[in-house]
Amino acid sequence: MQSDLLNLCSQARQFLEPRWLLLHQSWGDPQPKTTSEYMCRYTSIFLKAILNVGNCPSWRLVAGRPIAREYEGTQKGCFGFRRSDGLFFDHCWVQSSNLIVDITADQFEDKAIIITPIGDSRYCPNLEEANFYDDITKLSHRPQKWLREWNEDIAELI
Repeated sequence: MQSDLLNLCSQARQFLEPRWLLLHQSWGDPQPKTTSEYMCRYTSIFLKAILNVGNCPSWRLVAGRPIAREYEGTQKGCFGFRRSDGLFFDHCWVQSSNLIVDITADQFEDKAIIITPIGDSRYCPNLEEANFYDDITKLSHRPQKWLREWNEDIAELI
């Protein structure tokens, strides 16, 4: 099961990387530190949709946002993704009842794909999907486009 999940995440990331780069270029940032930088919410919306295919959707969006804007990238942030140096960053990932899946953690100098049990100390949530619904709604147009392209690519393989 976990190898299937890793395979799907690898395919999703390979599919998304050129799209992330195009988005950076459209923002005037042709050479981001990593292509996944600032892509966590778009990517999590996309990943949730491809993981929840079928009759029992169990994946949801979860996020962590430092308690104050000025605490972004500091040890005082308390929420978000905690890097190995203890600094917290605003971040979004996909979560089921027992697993966290994140395909954009390399923006924080971690692995590109993380599949880990709930409780991993790098992930410090303080926002459930309902808490950032407005953000999700505002950002959903891009992942919806990516999903159409993903589904077209899959249809071509069949």
